[in-house]
Amino acid sequence: MLQQENEAGSFIYQHPKYKEIEKYELRNKEQLKAASLVYLDLCEAKQWWNLDLHPCCELDLVFISGHATRHTPRELVLPLPRGCTVTPSDLQTYLHTLNLESYHTSGITMAIMDTDSTTVYYKISDGLVPPASPETTEKKKLYHTERINKRRIDVIASVNKYIEKKRRSDSSNETEGSKTEHIIETHGTL
Repeated sequence: MLQQENEAGSFIYQHPKYKEIEKYELRNKEQLKAASLVYLDLCEAKQWWNLDLHPCCELDLVFISGHATRHTPRELVLPLPRGCTVTPSDLQTYLHTLNLESYHTSGITMAIMDTDSTTVYYKISDGLVPPASPETTEKKKLYHTERINKRRIDVIASVNKYIEKKRRSDSSNETEGSKTEHIIETHGTL
């Protein structure tokens, strides 16, 4: 049983992205594994766009950049293994050190990964981030409500289409059944 768990957990060491990260020659192997798994989570489960891996030799870390949706700005994600101690000064260091040339960000997202690959995402920023304006909040609510209503309408249309198709199928089966009965009555047998 333990051997199966080790084999299942070792798939990441064979993955091409892990191999790519290994080429950065960083010493923090736990963070490399976390970076690989977070990369896969963002790519496969969260369906982020244009993901890239970036080494930070100064901090001996790998971070990820990408777009949460097609139309959102690029975000920076710092994968960290569970049990990694992070102090307020570490947060400041991450905020001021992790960056991309010609790209400014107001914060980063820490992705803290447990040993079972459960990941918790925390957005951190330098200083206080003002809340969205009431107009922006209202637009988001309206957009969300419109999306839900559109989905409801689409589901109802699909259900009605299925019901109509089923009725046609049932009525054609009844018609064929009555044709067979008519042939039997007319000729006595088939």
